[in-house]
Amino acid sequence: MNCIICGRKAEVTRMLSDVEAAFCYAHFPGEVVRGNANTYQVIITKRISSDNWCVEAIKKIMVMEV
Repeated sequence: MNCIICGRKAEVTRMLSDVEAAFCYAHFPGEVVRGNANTYQVIITKRISSDNWCVEAIKKIMVMEV
């Protein structure tokens, strides 16, 4: 999986509502954020799920620095 914010290889996944979202360490929201990286609030407004319940695509995300 790739980071939903920047597209780099994801290192961490986290459940957001009922969706598993992938993040690289630079954009992972919460305590895992390292260095000078910002914490982001990610709001998934629409999604497409595959047959095995993994997230294939996120149609639109709103990313806000907090």
